[in-house]
Amino acid sequence: MNIEQQRQHILSGAYYNDLTPELIKAREEAVRLSNLYNDSFCAAPAKREAYLRQLLKK
Repeated sequence: MNIEQQRQHILSGAYYNDLTPELIKAREEAVRLSNLYNDSFCAAPAKREAYLRQLLKK
């Protein structure tokens, strides 16, 4: 099951395994992007917005 299929399964309210490789990778990517955003406090607004857009598009 790919990440989009898993997302639809989760949103349906069904039980799911949160330890699949795809969901683990997605969480790791979310943490990475969150850290980049937090570390960019004094950066240009466009750079910070780019991090947020990447994080929230998922």
